[in-house]
Amino acid sequence: MADIIHIVGGAGEGETELASLEYLPMTDSWNIYSGTLTQPAEQIGLATVEAFLFAVGGKVSGVPSNQNQSYQVLYTVAIPLVR
Repeated sequence: MADIIHIVGGAGEGETELASLEYLPMTDSWNIYSGTLTQPAEQIGLATVEAFLFAVGGKVSGVPSNQNQSYQVLYTVAIPLVR
């Protein structure tokens, strides 16, 4: 989506739930992505439709979640002025 790779949710050592990340190929950098899940989760279903990222179900603190969320990607477009 918008030339950005999103890694959403997951669990690390000791089943610690991980922060969501985004990779920006243009700058070869990783950032914590604060625009995702309302709480850390794992085993989430993800889908994209046009400018939306949908996160469905998964587990929160090891318990199945019935929470579904969507996020809209905002684009910045530079348009040169011709005079």
